[in-house]
Amino acid sequence: MTPDLAKRLARAYPGLSMPATGVAHVAGVAAVARYAGKPQKLRPLRPLRAEIDKGAKAEGEGVAKALDGVADAIEERIAIVSQTCPAPYVDTFARLSHQKPFAVSVEEWACAVNNAGLFLDAWGALAAELQWMAADLFDAPRDGQPGGLVWRLEGERVETLGADHARLTNGRTTMRGEERK
Repeated sequence: MTPDLAKRLARAYPGLSMPATGVAHVAGVAAVARYAGKPQKLRPLRPLRAEIDKGAKAEGEGVAKALDGVADAIEERIAIVSQTCPAPYVDTFARLSHQKPFAVSVEEWACAVNNAGLFLDAWGALAAELQWMAADLFDAPRDGQPGGLVWRLEGERVETLGADHARLTNGRTTMRGEERK
């Protein structure tokens, strides 16, 4: 505490006792620290743009443009399926249709997209009514977990859909959120 501040406090609070050293029973704490650090120099940020390859860089085609193309395709798919697909699943189904999850093969992905389309046509409205979450249907398999329902169908069709399970045409029953945490 500076001597000036101590005087001002003593005037404001006449009965206040101020320790001589700044903190009661601790010596040397009242000294003001004098740090002389250099001021930080701020540098302007540059946008990060990774390029696919040298040829693409020369043509101005980069990862950002490729991602814009995928985003445009997803938006187009959303517009197409929004008339027939239940609202809770439109965005997730559109993304699944255009973005292959890293941990699955192209064949597994194509089968899951097909399963998803057939499931949504037949059972989408009931699944939304029964409050199946998009994750319950579309989560990709990872870390040894089987993923959502469309990944577990393996080409089979849903015969019966309940609030917590789906019975397939081969007689197998799969539970909602099975083995997913």
